[in-house]
Amino acid sequence: MNKRRRGNNGWKRKKEDIKLEDNRSMFNEIKSMKDVRKKLYEDLENIICALDIYLSEFVEKIKVNKLPLFEKIKPDFILTFNYTNTYERTYNSNTHIHGKITDKNNKGNIVLGIDEYLDKKDQTNKVNYTIFKKFVQRIRNKTRNDYKQVLNNIEKIYKNKGTTYSGIFDLDEDYPDGISFVYVFGHSLDITDKDILSKFIKSDATVVQVYCHDKASEGMAIENIIRLTDEDTLVEKYLSKPTKMKFETIRK
Repeated sequence: MNKRRRGNNGWKRKKEDIKLEDNRSMFNEIKSMKDVRKKLYEDLENIICALDIYLSEFVEKIKVNKLPLFEKIKPDFILTFNYTNTYERTYNSNTHIHGKITDKNNKGNIVLGIDEYLDKKDQTNKVNYTIFKKFVQRIRNKTRNDYKQVLNNIEKIYKNKGTTYSGIFDLDEDYPDGISFVYVFGHSLDITDKDILSKFIKSDATVVQVYCHDKASEGMAIENIIRLTDEDTLVEKYLSKPTKMKFETIRK
């Protein structure tokens, strides 16, 4: 990864890290697919560096007000797909599944990659560009995987306690003993995070509450959940009594 350092005037790139295109033909430098891969990876590293600078010097400095919603929920575990420390700074600690921006100790591990694009049979033999996939970048950047233990605990609690409903008077409110609530806020539910999100959505042990900006984004969220799981999973969870799939729009 390109080296970055923070000076008195903010982020600065070392001169030798900056590569400008000149009049030389690209074909003179790229003679094989190995060269293509190398060039693409260099470009990815430069994009990550630029994103790191933007988030650190601009986004991270935006003042954020606390939302009553988070005060009400009081979650036990936070899984953020954001690179900044916004939630951490405003509320409490959380797990950054996509890594974090570079800190004052010059440590950062931003994950910026693509989803799986190959059929199952090709994933083990066509690996030349696997390095660009998100799950590989998570491994290389050593992002935390606390969510695995949390999901295991959710399943275990539900298995031990969730065989009967806790009440019969209000089926819209009473869930099985041991059920866990998963709140989704500010995430597009894009398929690039399928390997993580689908596990929480598919689980019988979870009630999934998705907060959407408006009705249009609600429709997109429903479409993306189908892509993450399948139509049967969405319908089954929604039609559960009480429902295990909820959508709420922030802007009416």
